[in-house]
Amino acid sequence: MGRTAIRGTEDVLTAVRKRISLLFDMYDNISLSFSGGKDSTALFHLVNTEAIKRNRKFILYFQDQEAEYQGTIDLVEWAMSQPNVIPMWYQVPIFMTNAASQQQLFLWAWGEGEKWVREKHPLAIHKIDKKYPKRFHKF
Repeated sequence: MGRTAIRGTEDVLTAVRKRISLLFDMYDNISLSFSGGKDSTALFHLVNTEAIKRNRKFILYFQDQEAEYQGTIDLVEWAMSQPNVIPMWYQVPIFMTNAASQQQLFLWAWGEGEKWVREKHPLAIHKIDKKYPKRFHKF
């Protein structure tokens, strides 16, 4: 048996613009998580357009995993530099899974005292003054 979809009278672009507008109506603080990929870039442009229309700022969050493509970093730098963006670009030590090795299952991105893939960006947040537990446990 197939499922029946309920179709509205709006196209996707109109619907998402209305939802973003509603968020700006309902909340004083808007935050957008950004990866620099195509989906989050499209959403960034939609949120940014609404923010400009309302003369509002919004938080743009990016967790830099150190080994990012230069094209991604260029896009993040551009987005974080927009006048109505409050940049929250984190380049802090983070314990994460390592998909590039079968021997080393985990790694520290931006590890203290280690050689980094690239230098930290001046727009980024480089330190958090709290100690956080590791996100993964070895089995």
